[in-house]
Parts: sequence; C-alpha cells; structure tokens
Amino acid sequence: MTIKKRLIDDMDLSQISAKKWKSELSLARMALAENKLADASRLLHRAYELSGEVKESDYARGVCELGMAVVAVHQKKSSDAHKHFEKAISIARQGGDESHDALLGVTLRHYANALLDEGQIDQAEQHLEESVSVLQKHGVTTAYYLALSVCDLAGLKVIRRDFEKAQAILPTAIEILGALTDSEDADYMRATFIFDVANNKPEEEEFFGLWQDNATKMQYQLGSKHPFLVRVLNRFAGAAKKAGRDDLIQQAGGIFASSFKA
Repeated sequence: MTIKKRLIDDMDLSQISAKKWKSELSLARMALAENKLADASRLLHRAYELSGEVKESDYARGVCELGMAVVAVHQKKSSDAHKHFEKAISIARQGGDESHDALLGVTLRHYANALLDEGQIDQAEQHLEESVSVLQKHGVTTAYYLALSVCDLAGLKVIRRDFEKAQAILPTAIEILGALTDSEDADYMRATFIFDVANNKPEEEEFFGLWQDNATKMQYQLGSKHPFLVRVLNRFAGAAKKAGRDDLIQQAGGIFASSFKA
C-alpha cells in the first residue's frame, strides 16, 4: 500500500525531549501555513536547539534545516535559504538509510523549486533528477514524496517544452496521487494540469492559454492565495517574460491580482 506520510513519522519520539521537539516543529508548520513567517522561524530555531536531545539528533537537525530553508524562501532570503538547504542535504547524505534518503529527496525537491524561481533551471533540473533517483529506491514508503518530485520534474520539462519526457514520467505520479487523494486535492490537480499541457503539446499562444485556463480552475477550487496557484502563476510569468510576452503577464495580472500579491 502506498503511504502518505511526513518525514518525522518513523522517528522514535517517545522521549519527553523528543515530544517537545515534535511540538515545536508542528507549531512551526502551522505558523508557516498561516504565513506567520517570523513565528515559524522562531519555532524552528527552538526545535533545532532541542534536536540534540532527540535520539536521532542528526536527522532531527536535518529536518529543522529543511524547515528553516523553506521559511527563508518565503521570506525571500535567498542566501539564508541556500545555506539551510545545503546543511540539510549534507546531513541527509551522511545517513544512508531510508529516512535519510527521504529527507534528501524532499530537500532536493524544495531546493530545486527555489532555484527555479531564481531562474537557475539547469541546477534545478539536476536536483529534481537526483531527488527522483533517490526516492525510487525505497518503493511504497517514499512513493508519495516520489510523486511530488516527478510532478515538479515534469513541470520543468514542460517549461523546456520537452513534452514527451513529461508525458513519459507523469502517469506513475498521477496513479500514486490518485490512490492517496481525490480529484480536488492540490497535488493531484497540479499533476493532471501538467499532463494536460504536455499531452496537448501546444504552440506558444495555445500554451499560455492552456496554462491560464488551468490556473483559473485552480483558483476556483483552491482559492486565490493557495501556494500551488501562486507557484503556477509565477512560473507562467517567468515563461511569458522569457518569451517577450509582457502583454500576457499584464493580462494575467488583472485576472489573478490577489494571487500575484500573495
């Protein structure tokens, strides 16, 4: 059975100190979801300080480094984000077991998305390729993480207009997400959206039209400030700018104004 789980689910958190660490981490996750970035950062640093008292201390620190990297990305602190991503990757590479590989695969995916937002598409692609390679080794227990990395890699292939590659790798991810979620889940919607674009192999004008149509559906079902929609629109803007289509950015800005400001 495919499992949808978090990075900390297999940890021994029976100790009182470990329970405190988990509590700080959970509160940080909630703060991030509510866009309370200063609170999330404070809670993650507190969790990091408690990591030394957790049985799997190095792994616990790696999870905190990943969390701090994600928060720094949201705070637009690129240098800090890179530093935390690199530390999380270094810790994950030293483990050699399934849990550390999961941490490595997830960290590489988040790092790739940050790099892609910075326009570093080649490095982002390398990170996603490695993420998929690492997560493929462990079967059902890392299948959920694998599906997300495959979706991101397929999305990057679509940006490169390598539609055949995107088509080839997406069906497995859609099957995994279909088993774990429903048709209104954000991850599932994103996967089917990417597959729709890849399957149609649109020319430039149709490509942007299809992108906008799917973004409209996501806005209706997920809300204008959902992070997946914001990411889709930012990628739309980046692709349009690269194609010299400022008119499309202005058009999308009028339709999705609140999302671009998110």
